Amino acid sequence: MAYVRTTKRENPFVQLDKEFIGTGDMSLKATGLLTYILSKPDGWQIRMKDIEKRFTDGADSIRTSMNELVKNGYVNKYRERKENGTFGDYVYEVYERPEFNPEWENPIQDESPKRDFPKQDKPVREKPVQENPVYSNNDLSDIDFNNINLSNIKQYLSIKLSETNLNLFVQKRLMKKDMIDRLMLHSENLSINLEKILQSIDDLYNDFKELLTVEQFTSCLVDSLNGNIAKNPKEYVRSSLNKKIDAMHTKKAKAPETAKKSKLDNPEWFNKQKQERAKKAKTEQNKQDSDVDAAKLLNDFIAKKEVSSNG
Repeated sequence: MAYVRTTKRENPFVQLDKEFIGTGDMSLKATGLLTYILSKPDGWQIRMKDIEKRFTDGADSIRTSMNELVKNGYVNKYRERKENGTFGDYVYEVYERPEFNPEWENPIQDESPKRDFPKQDKPVREKPVQENPVYSNNDLSDIDFNNINLSNIKQYLSIKLSETNLNLFVQKRLMKKDMIDRLMLHSENLSINLEKILQSIDDLYNDFKELLTVEQFTSCLVDSLNGNIAKNPKEYVRSSLNKKIDAMHTKKAKAPETAKKSKLDNPEWFNKQKQERAKKAKTEQNKQDSDVDAAKLLNDFIAKKEVSSNG
């Protein structure tokens, strides 16, 4: 029987990373299934049969959603091997983000749309069907994106991103629909060519790649692009990155003080128990001292009596 093993960061609340919600890459059913599983405590084992009983979608629908999570990197599915060498149950390890999944690989070139050329031997229509334009590296500026569908925009971004030094994870995040929408919005509102915005992001990545991890850079970049950029986007994002670094240094500096304070400021219940233990130990010591004094008096009495008898 297959079961699910949740693998996510510790948190005492039902608080989720919103990165996977509404990105346009998954269905609502798959998003709901991921939300349900990640709401469980760490180490919680969820059997697929149990999930099927708790919802009305049916076994096929739930398994389809689970396969969708596997495809998008949120779930690592494998089969356990028993000590005798035979295979056991299927295990589904669930992650908050695909980049936390060590087994996930999804190259950016796989997202580029593939064109299907029509066969020329037996044309069906008298008038040729106008195909979507394909962009070359020589002419990628001043494009009217209002008249181009999402597939062609992604193709354009794929070509331009391949020319940058951006990490593959950063490229993939920028290729998601919500980021494409934000890039297009900033390009239109600020009257800045999209190619220039991508170049600015590439420059920032080169400046900060030694100071921040790929995940930290991407998270800060996404938050900045989701904000209201009033002017130069490069300087706006740079300011956000610098603030993140300052926050990291501040947190690191406060860590020793916090640790020292936690050692000095014991909770009230701890101090109370400590006092009770000290009081009990003192009572035991006084009792032992009393027993010693009584024994000494008895020995002295016996010794005197023996001396008197001998006299």
